[in-house]
Amino acid sequence: LQSLYEKKLATYPRTDSRYLTEDMRETAEKLIIWLRENMSCGSACKGNPDIARVTDNAKVSDHHAIIPTMQIAKLDRSELPAGERSVLSLISLRLLTATAQPQITEATTVTLNCSGYTFTANGKIELQTGWKEIERLFFAQLKQTAEKEEPSLPKLTEGQRFERVKASVREGKTSPPKHYTIETLNNYLKNP
Repeated sequence: LQSLYEKKLATYPRTDSRYLTEDMRETAEKLIIWLRENMSCGSACKGNPDIARVTDNAKVSDHHAIIPTMQIAKLDRSELPAGERSVLSLISLRLLTATAQPQITEATTVTLNCSGYTFTANGKIELQTGWKEIERLFFAQLKQTAEKEEPSLPKLTEGQRFERVKASVREGKTSPPKHYTIETLNNYLKNP
C-alpha cells in the first residue's frame, strides 16, 4: 500500500478511518463510476452509488479512508507487481461494495413437530443481492469463495403437513474457537 501511495495510485495508507470527507464526494463519485465501468465485478453495480454512506467529516480525524486515486484510469495494471495489483483491486472492491445497494434478505425460522419432538430450521431468502453480488463476482474471478452461503428454505405455509420425511442421526465433534491473532485481537479491541 505504501508503494501504491508513492506511485499516487492510492491515498494515504496510515489511517484507521473508514470514512471520506465531504469535499471528496465528487471525486469519489467519478472514481466509483470509473471502477464500475472498468472492473469485471462492476457489472453487478445497480443504481447510483451511495456516497453519503461513506462520507462523514465528524468520523475523519487526521486522514480519510484508503481509496484508489483517479491515477488508476491512466495506469496499465500489468506494469504493477502482482502484490500491488492485488492490493489495488481489493481497495477498489471495498469502495464499490461500500457504496453499492444493500443486500436484502428475509430470515425465516421454521418449527416442525414430528412424533412429539420439536425441530427448528433457520434459513434466509435473498430478496436483493446488492453489494454481495459484486463481492461474489470479484472472488469468483479469483476462483475463491467469499463466504459460505446459508441454505435457503423452500416455500412453506403455516400448518403445512409433510408425509414420508426421511430422517437420520449424524454424529460429529465440535472444535474450540480459533486462537486470537494480532490482527483479530486488534480488530476486537477497536470494535468490541
